[in-house]
Amino acid sequence: AHHAVGTAPVLPMAQALEWFTAAARDWLPGLPGTAPALRDVRVLHPATLTGLKDDGDVFTLTGRADPADPRTVAAELRGAADRLHYGALVIPDAGPPVDEEFPLLADDEVPWYSDEIYDGTVLFHGPLMRSLATVDALSPEGARGTLHGLAALGWPDATAWHTDPAAVDGALQLAVLWATRALGGATLPMAVGGFHLHHRGPARGPLLCAVRRVWAEGDHAQCQVRLVQEDGTPFADLRDVELVRRPD
Repeated sequence: AHHAVGTAPVLPMAQALEWFTAAARDWLPGLPGTAPALRDVRVLHPATLTGLKDDGDVFTLTGRADPADPRTVAAELRGAADRLHYGALVIPDAGPPVDEEFPLLADDEVPWYSDEIYDGTVLFHGPLMRSLATVDALSPEGARGTLHGLAALGWPDATAWHTDPAAVDGALQLAVLWATRALGGATLPMAVGGFHLHHRGPARGPLLCAVRRVWAEGDHAQCQVRLVQEDGTPFADLRDVELVRRPD
């Protein structure tokens, strides 16, 4: 209910990433560390939540091993009437080496002067999804800010999560702000080329987040997103995040 575009509550992409990651640990048992990784995650049809005031909404996760490589799983998230909402590839990969050249600071950063992060339009999120604590810089080339995780926002069962959907959604929110500046209109994330965890489970404290431009043209933009802990330890990477201008 705190993730509603207009009047329609919509399943956050960060929640789909959480479910794929959790299921993958059963599909590919015995993986080390924070593996697996997700590739080519795509929103195929937004999942509107119509049952919040009734019995809820039912989703089904399925995974099918690649006959040529059983350790690669094609995953799908389907909802009512077997409608396909998300697709992804799951691979037994702890993620790429941390790219030390990915800067959290950039020479061309422009300070962001605004008292209100959540304006109700570009960022429409309710209190339980307001994980973006500060926006420290924003320009057509990138953005930088700080995030709260789900524990700080008061989400229940903080030990049961495989990722931190609140923090991941906050990172995507910062990418939305960047894409809005780069494209001149409000956007939504529609694909993630690679999701790599460096830390399993919820954040233990505030996170730093950086967004860096790959390209932006017409109604589409792509960026790289990194989350790190306050001591500089990597938390997660979202590679090749694709954002599309909202039709409204």
